Amino acid sequence: MIREPRPSLSATAHADIETHCFSTTTNEVGGFLVGQVTGQTTEVEAALPARGTVATQVSLTFTHEAWNDALATVKTTFPGKSIVGWYHSHPGFGLFLS
Repeated sequence: MIREPRPSLSATAHADIETHCFSTTTNEVGGFLVGQVTGQTTEVEAALPARGTVATQVSLTFTHEAWNDALATVKTTFPGKSIVGWYHSHPGFGLFLS
């Protein structure tokens, strides 16, 4: 029997993502989801806004600098945790599932 993975998003991470995504409507923004995978559950404990991205209204690129910054932040601020995903906005497009 294959069990579906279950995401778990902390209230703090949810609020941080929402605040970041609504911080601008001119270009996409995004960031990294920090947490851990436990069994079938991906636990997202924090959201890190990506710094050093290349963005337009319809695209977002996580640069090497953005990844390096995020990995260093996770190592020092969230020891024992990993990047388990990412998020990004679609300003002006309403809900857009991807």
